[in-house]
Amino acid sequence: MKISNGFSVLSILTLTVLLTACGLHKDLIKQKAQRIAHPALMIERVIATPPYAVTTFERMHERGAPAHIYIGDDAIGHNAVTFNVDTNTQDYAVALHLASRDKAENVAYIALPCQYSGLLENGKDCSAHSRDNQAEFTSAINNAIGNIKATYGLTDIHLIGYGSGANIAARIAGARQDVRTLRTVSGVLEHAPYTVPRASFARLQHIPQYHYIGLDDGGTITNSLAAYKAKFADDYCLKTTTVLETGYEAGWANRWNALITQPLTCARVTNDYDAINLDYTPVRTPPKTGWLPDSYKVKP
Repeated sequence: MKISNGFSVLSILTLTVLLTACGLHKDLIKQKAQRIAHPALMIERVIATPPYAVTTFERMHERGAPAHIYIGDDAIGHNAVTFNVDTNTQDYAVALHLASRDKAENVAYIALPCQYSGLLENGKDCSAHSRDNQAEFTSAINNAIGNIKATYGLTDIHLIGYGSGANIAARIAGARQDVRTLRTVSGVLEHAPYTVPRASFARLQHIPQYHYIGLDDGGTITNSLAAYKAKFADDYCLKTTTVLETGYEAGWANRWNALITQPLTCARVTNDYDAINLDYTPVRTPPKTGWLPDSYKVKP
């Protein structure tokens, strides 16, 4: 049977089913995030950073104290997810999962603009896969951090970036004066279109950083870290660790309690030889055996 616009009833029914399934899929993704956040007492909040709406999950227990703030990933370039108004949120929010394992008093997870919440203005592109949008997304996340800090009276900020969120975290750390440490997990730090502006490195040079790479991470992630490190005149504030049995989405949550508590400073590693006094007089002691040749015996 045909209708006036030329579409068959079957085609319309098929389209209706697909649209309904898409809506259900979005709802399921949101429910997954809530199931991760709620047991950790993390409450959902949407922050308006026009033209975007930024979704956060927050657990704040202590005013006038620092906070650990996690920045999520767009998944582009890793599992071929295409982001648009309808499908802009990844199924498995690794950064949220890491935040839920964090035992700090104040913890927040910030999703990328449009994820979970959609747009504030119609027609605005939600794809982070462009240089222009990366700058806009960074600005929106930075404004969200400012909102969180003001709302809860926070002091210092400790940033954790996952995937492409590592690039945003690095850009923000290089621009803000209140960021004390930077950690990244399977981070895409320096790989087009994700780049950290040269101006950011003047401050990044002095921020303690820990960059975790999974043993199963691909070349994009490892190469981007190498390119990022190459921009530093001196990398004494940077630490890197390759973690066994992990990779992009696999294994991080189970190991995060141990990783997030590792000490992080800019102190240089002391060369072991510096602690040895090389100006010494050897002490000659007689051998305990009498069978050594005379040439090997200690003279009285």
